[in-house]
Amino acid sequence: SSGINAEYGHFFCYWLFAFGTIVHCKNFVYWICVPLAIYILEKIANSKWIRKTIYGTIRIINYKVLPANVIELEIARPPTFNFTSGSYAFITIPYITPYEMHPFTISSSAENKSTITFHIKMQRGWTKQLYDILDRDNKA
Repeated sequence: SSGINAEYGHFFCYWLFAFGTIVHCKNFVYWICVPLAIYILEKIANSKWIRKTIYGTIRIINYKVLPANVIELEIARPPTFNFTSGSYAFITIPYITPYEMHPFTISSSAENKSTITFHIKMQRGWTKQLYDILDRDNKA
């Protein structure tokens, strides 16, 4: 099953629960205002057009399928993207799921101004789909 269906299912259940609670509990509306505002601000901050405005379109430059089911993913580094050791970035690959973001630790040096490297270990779900696609393309 696709992760996008689960995401929409959770989204629908959240709003159904919130609406039902507001209807049945008159004071609940006062308690939901702050968490709802935080939720909406987070969705706006993580929206695709905001990220594209800040960082532009990011492309995969190179990848390697390494032993032990690991992928080395090299992407172009946007000029405005700064990080330190131990930082992570959220990666979205629209070919797999257009709306899921997954956090991965950056494994390249901050001194490299042209690319960012990630080492991704295949587990299950999204990382397995990524590995299968890149491994299949690598063998072709």
